[in-house]
Amino acid sequence: MKHLASALTVLAFTLCLSSCGGGGEKTVAVVGKTKLSEATLSHWMKVTLGGDYRAALGVTAPEGLVSDPADYPRCASVAAQALAQAGKPKASDAQLRLKCRQLNAGIKEQALSYVLSVLWAIEEGNEIGSRVSEGEVTRRMRELADRDYHGPVQFARSLAKLRRTIADERFLVKRNILEDRFLERIDKQVAKLGGGDKARTELVLKNNAKWTRKTDCSPGYVAWECKQYRSSKAASPAPAVVLEELGRA
Repeated sequence: MKHLASALTVLAFTLCLSSCGGGGEKTVAVVGKTKLSEATLSHWMKVTLGGDYRAALGVTAPEGLVSDPADYPRCASVAAQALAQAGKPKASDAQLRLKCRQLNAGIKEQALSYVLSVLWAIEEGNEIGSRVSEGEVTRRMRELADRDYHGPVQFARSLAKLRRTIADERFLVKRNILEDRFLERIDKQVAKLGGGDKARTELVLKNNAKWTRKTDCSPGYVAWECKQYRSSKAASPAPAVVLEELGRA
């Protein structure tokens, strides 16, 4: 119970940074009246990288590869150490810094997009009175740990390999619950209209357009959920591609 209480405290702090701007923290995006701080985005960049790194290279991500604001010298140094430890050929500092720039840009957009989607779900839940209780999140977490990880100990170990905390996972589970409820509402609306896949797609796109209009992002912090997004912008290499290139540099 102490472990859960601690996780709830961390989660509340993280959400406060998003909701309140973190008391002087730089705001990088706003969804309705909810602010996303630079510190919160930087945290979720590290969480996002943890999963991508594990998937691409099969090991736990080292600390210091991504952050907001970016620290390319630190990233290059960490990448060089990781290559040396893995017995990989040495890359030049210029090569590593280029990959670090690409990685930071890709992970930042990926993390920003995910966090904004979570804020959409939370804001919409608040708007229609569909809030998720902490007890519901706890039950879902226990089910997940027992079903997929044979208990909380292995669950915690698996999260650590992904650079995720229990509080991070609770945040993700909350989003999943809200997403499930959203899809249930969409299916009910489609059933009333007597429509099929086309009607479902139109309703989802309409909902996306509604929340895009309510999502204001600062320059340099733009994902597809932002009203400032333009699809014609030059695409950065996918983080997975950059990680694989770093792994064999």
